[in-house]
Amino acid sequence: MPGNEGAISNAAGAIDYTVAEGVKISNNSYGWYVVCSGVCPLHTLHDAIAKVGDAGHLFVTAAMNGGADYVGDNNDTKPIYPSSFDNPNIISVAASNTSDELASFSNYSDTSVDLAAPGKPILSTKPGNAYSYGEGTSVVAPHIKGFQHS
Repeated sequence: MPGNEGAISNAAGAIDYTVAEGVKISNNSYGWYVVCSGVCPLHTLHDAIAKVGDAGHLFVTAAMNGGADYVGDNNDTKPIYPSSFDNPNIISVAASNTSDELASFSNYSDTSVDLAAPGKPILSTKPGNAYSYGEGTSVVAPHIKGFQHS
């Protein structure tokens, strides 16, 4: 797991910071395919999400897109974190296509992914006062966060 410790630790710190600032819901579009035993930074991330859940914080996360082949993976058999954690305050979001079917790139799961929402094609803002179409679970998660917040 070399190289992930700092990033995972920083994510846990950011989660703590959101609650300290009174934020009740967050969008989290990042993830790691990590296998570890013993002392593992994933425990720190899991515990940070649990702690903010105890404070009433809703943690919306992208289910993530498939690996190098960009074909969706099953998050139950190939876990990616934080999406695959079982914390009750997590909403893990997959992406659907224009036919309301799971997008081919989207990760999925029977247990750790909670819902799918339109993630292809999505019109969004870009730097320089521009717009373009994008796709992915990271495009979907902010929309679910906004819906939950309203």
